[in-house]
Amino acid sequence: MNDRHASPSPHNTRTAQFTCVGEIRFGPGYYSLRIDGLDFGSRIFGHQSAWSLDDRFLAVQEWHTTKESEGPRTSLAIIDLQENKEWSGPIFAGFCVPISWSDHRLQHNDEACHATGKNLIEKETDVDLIEEWKGITQPAGGADNRRNKCLN
Repeated sequence: MNDRHASPSPHNTRTAQFTCVGEIRFGPGYYSLRIDGLDFGSRIFGHQSAWSLDDRFLAVQEWHTTKESEGPRTSLAIIDLQENKEWSGPIFAGFCVPISWSDHRLQHNDEACHATGKNLIEKETDVDLIEEWKGITQPAGGADNRRNKCLN
């Protein structure tokens, strides 16, 4: 497994750096996130992401637990790098997967795995209609202080 994954924006004006900090047994890795100099501290993310075509927004899958017994619990997070704010969607029992952007509309999926198969719900979020934005604050310490627990 790669310990680092870089995701450049479409016009190469920004770069999201995902650094593996652990992995679920028999499952995916989870990552810290840094966008240019902006560090998201101890929050953890999946490696799936989608940049808007104007390099303004980055959509990511935020993880809310790594406990195997609780199953995956994720939410969609949209980061507005122009306005230095972010929005988090509701927590979902499964994986929220950002797919692609069209103008200020994000296409994304909610994926839930069950013993009988996988359920897929296709969704679209228009960032111009989001009212619950919050400012991004730089945490003290952060992801750089965590030990990398990923297998190589």
